[in-house]
Amino acid sequence: MAILKQVEGEYKVLIMRQPENTYFDEYVKVDGREKHYAIERKRYIKAEGGTLISIEVTLKPGFDFGNFDRVQAQLCFPGQAGSVSWVDIKKPITVYHNKKLPRTAVTLTGQMNHANITLNGQRILGAQFAFRGLDIGK
Repeated sequence: MAILKQVEGEYKVLIMRQPENTYFDEYVKVDGREKHYAIERKRYIKAEGGTLISIEVTLKPGFDFGNFDRVQAQLCFPGQAGSVSWVDIKKPITVYHNKKLPRTAVTLTGQMNHANITLNGQRILGAQFAFRGLDIGK
């Protein structure tokens, strides 16, 4: 789980197995650990071949939407133009005139389950996230 704190507030990102809805154990690198105020976190998981996954993004109580009515989390890969997946987390109507989620509010969660990608020049829409085996040396 990567928990990030920014000016807007705190949020966390988790990788979940589907359809079991269980979270992967995550690992941090031993050397050069990030600072508690870092705006980026790197976490490592052990891939399980054939496992379907989703990415869960949670906004914690006190998160500040500012003048916006939603937060969009995006998944991007190096070398890929734009994001391959995203989720919008909308500000609840009950706090619409406030900028911040109350400290007593429940967390707001969204999930990314699919990606839109281009593979070998062919556009694939709605591909489900999965770990697949690698053929090395072929």
